[in-house]
Amino acid sequence: MTNLVRLITVVILSVFIFSCEGEDGAVGPQGEQGPQGEQGEPGTANVMYSDWIDSGFENDITDGFDAFNIDAPEITQEILDTGTILVYARSTTNTIYQVPVTFYGFLNENYFFRVINAGTLNIGVEGVGINDIGEPFLNDVFRYIIIPGGVAINSSRSSEDLKHMSYKEITTLFNIPK
Repeated sequence: MTNLVRLITVVILSVFIFSCEGEDGAVGPQGEQGPQGEQGEPGTANVMYSDWIDSGFENDITDGFDAFNIDAPEITQEILDTGTILVYARSTTNTIYQVPVTFYGFLNENYFFRVINAGTLNIGVEGVGINDIGEPFLNDVFRYIIIPGGVAINSSRSSEDLKHMSYKEITTLFNIPK
């Protein structure tokens, strides 16, 4: 019985001792500064992208060529000289293609291209070997992405590598909403 009384006494005292809270003490002095970590990969804060822009193509192109302009004031001569500009088209089936791209049909071939100048993006389609394009395959919306030069993504990726990446890879890499 005395062992049981001692055990109960120890448990009750332990509860009182460990459940008490004391006052917070003063904040101690600042410790030594630790070593500087390695430089992280550059961010993508300077990457710019347009909204999806409606196509300017006619619904029925009765010629072998058509084009339209998109005002793009963000495209400067410096970006043309040192950066990368990617152009994408979304078809009515929600498939996204990088422009330039060629589509081979049963009776025709359509070559979609882009001409980029400071302040302007020109999107065109040419029917190869035909005089009547009809409704162009890419006649929904277009978007351009500007990756300024001077900020390397990492040493293993170049401007040419970016041009060969899929739209999904680019939007993931640069955190661009789809």
